[in-house]
Amino acid sequence: MLLLIAGFYAVLSYLYSFIGFLYYQPGSHYHEYTLGKLVIEIGGHYLFGFVATILLFDLGIALLTGALAVLIDVDHLLSALNFNVSGRPDHSLLFLFVSAAFIFYFSVRLRISKALIAKLLFVGPITLLAHLSYDVFASSNGTTFQLLIPFSYGEYFFANDTWLYLELGAIALSVAGVLVSRFLSKRGRTGGDISAIAQSEEENPKKSNLGL
Repeated sequence: MLLLIAGFYAVLSYLYSFIGFLYYQPGSHYHEYTLGKLVIEIGGHYLFGFVATILLFDLGIALLTGALAVLIDVDHLLSALNFNVSGRPDHSLLFLFVSAAFIFYFSVRLRISKALIAKLLFVGPITLLAHLSYDVFASSNGTTFQLLIPFSYGEYFFANDTWLYLELGAIALSVAGVLVSRFLSKRGRTGGDISAIAQSEEENPKKSNLGL
C-alpha cells in the first residue's frame, strides 16, 4: 500500500511540475550533479523526511515520508532537460495541499482505517517542510523558494538557520498527526462498543426488559 502511494506521488509530482511552463525561467543544469553529490542529496532528503516522522510511531510511514522527500525533486527534471521553466513548482504551498488531498483520497479508496488515514493526512505537509529544511541546511548562504506558484513566482529567501525551524515544524505536525490518530482510534472503539450494545438489545428485547 505504501509503495503504491509512493509511486503515484512520484507521478503526481512530475505532472504538477508542468506548472513550471507557465513561467519562463532559464533551465538549470541539475543533470550536472556528480554521483557523490547526488548520493548526498538523496540521502540528506531521505534522512530529514524519516526523522521528521519518527514521532508518528509508524516505521512504514517514516520510510514512506523519507522516500517522498526525495521524490519532490522530480520537479527538477524538466529544467534538467533544458526546458526554460520554473524549476521547483513542487516546492510550493499549493502542492502541499494538492499532495495532502491526493494521499487522503488514495487512502480512502484503499479503505484503510481512519486512524491510519489521519497519520497519512499529515504526510504531505511533513514531507514538504522536511524537504525545504534540508534544502536550506545544504545551502551555504541560504536559499530561495517560489512558495506561491502558480499565483506568484516571487522568490522567498530562507536564511541558513531556518532549516531547524522547518524541521521542528515537520516534527510538530507528526505529533499532531499521532494525537489525531489516537483520538479517532479511541472514538472508533467507543463507537463500536455502543453499536454492539444497541445491536444486542435489538436482538434480545425480552432480556433487556427483564433487566429493567
